[in-house]
Amino acid sequence: MNFVLIDSNPKIIERWNYHIRTWIELLSTNRPIKNFIHNYNFPQVQCKLTTIEDYVINTTTKGCTSIVTPTNSLSYMNGGFDKFIIDSMLLYKSQASGEDIISKFDNIDLGFWFQNYQLQRSNSYLVPNQIYPLNLKEFFSSMKSKDENHSILKNYNFEYSLIYKNLNLTELIQISTMLVPELLEEHNISNIFNLMWNLLSYLYKVQKSTDIENVIIPGIGTGHGHLDQDEVAKIMIFTIFFFNLSFKPSSRNNFTKFIDYKSNEIVECLRYKTLKKSITILFFLNKDYRKFENPKDIEEVENHVLTDYGKNYDFSKIKDKNKSMDIDELFKCIKF
Repeated sequence: MNFVLIDSNPKIIERWNYHIRTWIELLSTNRPIKNFIHNYNFPQVQCKLTTIEDYVINTTTKGCTSIVTPTNSLSYMNGGFDKFIIDSMLLYKSQASGEDIISKFDNIDLGFWFQNYQLQRSNSYLVPNQIYPLNLKEFFSSMKSKDENHSILKNYNFEYSLIYKNLNLTELIQISTMLVPELLEEHNISNIFNLMWNLLSYLYKVQKSTDIENVIIPGIGTGHGHLDQDEVAKIMIFTIFFFNLSFKPSSRNNFTKFIDYKSNEIVECLRYKTLKKSITILFFLNKDYRKFENPKDIEEVENHVLTDYGKNYDFSKIKDKNKSMDIDELFKCIKF
């Protein structure tokens, strides 16, 4: 799966690329980390300084495409990236004097019908940080089955649009980032991490049953939300990498067994390998594992996951709770 991160803000592009380089350099230069991380399954991530409209006009892709759009709890699409997506879906190519020109379908309020469709499917409310996919073929098919003479069908043909012809767009994924357009609470940096994790969980699940190959994602929370651009860029990039991160087992003794009740099969599970990834995420978000309180749980983490540096890390001295942990600092805490 290919990820294309797009934004018209040069700073966000620069910070995305910076954090990608940070990760690549970490894996290539830090031998202990390199030796204990599988890196064969990291996805391709591209960063494009562009608007979605220019991207639609100037880009062609192989395979089907899904576009992610941050939205509000009522799925209104009359502002922000939502509106740019709707405007881009109205573009099509026509001819005048033997030359191709870019034209636009007139008097079509796609946002209104998308909102109607999504609210009916979500019981009238899009829960923040949750994923609300919209299969475009199913959507237009459902509209057609309701009324052959419906105005949206009489004046608009999605398959003629540039966004379908150039990108083969088959899915729109809405993520509710806020109840109403307003400043987001910066102290809860885990929100961006959580919604990105939910998005990736959905994408990798449906990838097995669909032909989605490309995912376009804009900067999240930096418009109406006014979140710190560097912090958002960092969290977006590292969520993608952490999601695909796989630690090699440090010892065959780390095996334990559990029963997969769905298949009634006994599966070998690398418990401490999995736990290492879990604790890495908590440290990245500056969350103190000691708050689990149960001595047995804390002992397990300290004995099998953390270095002495990690065991003695003082979370109370963190000055800025709105920031995630520095990556070099993070991996000093984890045992390899």
